[in-house]
Amino acid sequence: RDPFRIFSALMLSRAFPLFSFGCTLVGLRYLLQGPSVAAEAAPVPKNTPPPQRVDVVPDAAYFIANAAQAALPAVVEIRQVVNRGWAAAEKRGSGFIIDPSGIVLTNLHVIEPNFNPAFPPSVQLHDGRQYKADILQFDASTDLAVLRIRDAHGPLPYLELGQSAELHPGDWVIALGSPEGLSNSVTAGVVSNVSRHASELQLALRGSYIQTDANINSGNSGGPLINVRAQVV
Repeated sequence: RDPFRIFSALMLSRAFPLFSFGCTLVGLRYLLQGPSVAAEAAPVPKNTPPPQRVDVVPDAAYFIANAAQAALPAVVEIRQVVNRGWAAAEKRGSGFIIDPSGIVLTNLHVIEPNFNPAFPPSVQLHDGRQYKADILQFDASTDLAVLRIRDAHGPLPYLELGQSAELHPGDWVIALGSPEGLSNSVTAGVVSNVSRHASELQLALRGSYIQTDANINSGNSGGPLINVRAQVV
């Protein structure tokens, strides 16, 4: 069976009773107040401009969009061509700028630090500008790497590092990056656990990790997880 048709049928089966109940309420109001209700409306003058949309949703409802909009200019897409034998492949991932001079933080597995220097990583900014980057430092035990954008013209947008220790289960977090090569992607979720040990995750890396239900896919690696204040956590 087609799941979409089954879902549509279920939704319609639930909608019809609500529609009937709504019609009953409208009819009851008409019987109680009479047809004069419709006649009370004043005629609309000619050449009247259309009414402006009134936004009754409080600004707090947009906290995810506001945080993502503030952080996205500092999120980058990272690519590096690697040749293994007779085959060439391109590694892709994400990263984010942590200093206006062009310092980028990413995951080590996104790049090849010991590869041919003739094939350095390339960094694409939020606005489409592309640069080559040098690998400054990396740490295999934490799967982190630090890059520096070459010939960055002027100060670049960057993200502030927050305090992971201030997170609590249930806090909202936002994942930014380029999953499956789709740049400037945003997903959101909550913190599920603030201290998930590597052994629980069957990882060889040391340390504890933040568990979240925000959707993270291949290509998100190296991208930031931010709080609602657009700080990296």
